[in-house]
Amino acid sequence: MKRRPGTAPTRRSGTAPTRGGTAAAVQRSAAAFDFIYAFNAWKRSEQAGRRFVVDGAGAVDVHVTGLAWRREVSAQVFEEAAVDLGKALKAWTDSRRGERAGRKVGHPRFKKKADRGSFRMRNKTTRGRASIRVGQGHPRSVTLPGIGVVRVHDDTRRLRRMLVHGRARVLFATVFRRGGRWKISLNVQADDLHPDLQHPPRPAGDHGGWAGVDRGLHTPVVVATGDGAQSVRVDVAPKATRTARPTTRRLSRAVSRKQKGSANRRKAVARLARHHEKIRDRRQHFGHQVSNLLVKTHDRLVIEDLDVHAMLTNHRLAAAISDAARGEKNHAQVPDPEARGRVTNARRQDGPGPGSRPGETSLDEAGTGYAPAA
Repeated sequence: MKRRPGTAPTRRSGTAPTRGGTAAAVQRSAAAFDFIYAFNAWKRSEQAGRRFVVDGAGAVDVHVTGLAWRREVSAQVFEEAAVDLGKALKAWTDSRRGERAGRKVGHPRFKKKADRGSFRMRNKTTRGRASIRVGQGHPRSVTLPGIGVVRVHDDTRRLRRMLVHGRARVLFATVFRRGGRWKISLNVQADDLHPDLQHPPRPAGDHGGWAGVDRGLHTPVVVATGDGAQSVRVDVAPKATRTARPTTRRLSRAVSRKQKGSANRRKAVARLARHHEKIRDRRQHFGHQVSNLLVKTHDRLVIEDLDVHAMLTNHRLAAAISDAARGEKNHAQVPDPEARGRVTNARRQDGPGPGSRPGETSLDEAGTGYAPAA
């Protein structure tokens, strides 16, 4: 065997796949490579795209272009879409087999082109340079791979400061369209807060300090401790839907009066979509304010878990329930560095009135099924 001076001889060794799971895994891998190879060949073929060129003499020539737009789109968009498709197929399969709890999951469907679009990109680091950068071309800008510098409306000074000092790292960037406008959402992994800004840790055997959060329609939020002492009470909610109802009716009538397929109807639909987006922003802003207040003043919370889908069957209260943002996820349930404690769900008993019954979370069981924060 010939080898270069100063190098150790190399040997090739191989094992034959055994019968059973290993052989099936090898066959699946080979089939996957064959599929990828066939798809890459199809992208450059005439079936994927072609262009007819006619010269002055009238001769027609066919130029094979393939997927000409493929190079204009970053490969991460297709990779993340394949990841989402895999998760959706797994959820659908588990739901059919009965291995997934909750409501039945249907087969994944394609997104509508006319609907709001979205795509996600990962932050890959190549030679010490991140593909997603904040504030490079302009203080209020985000650089995306394959797109370039995108100017944003919000101030990025605080995020840029954390990125420069190594206290945060961008993981993903999601670009989506809502209300006729494009938005960028950054998924950032940040360090824990300073110990002086966190809740003091509790001993291992301490099961106290729990506070229950009750949400209502007349009184949006009421927080009380185990002994019945009220700690937080929020009496006024924005009620964005009811406040904006006259404007919603006016814009809806403007859409119905326009001819279908016309440019004026598209403009009217865009105005109505922006109006609904403002209503949604007001509702979410109130939810963020209340959630921040709760996690800064309490280290252990019990949040009421309600069946919003069943509550909306009451047509007399459906509008008020929707306006109270009952269907949105409680922001305080998300593990927060400021909480440094436990967050759990409490299921309300069947029927009105207080009391502890089977199926209801009692004070002693409040710590079960919790999600540790950070």
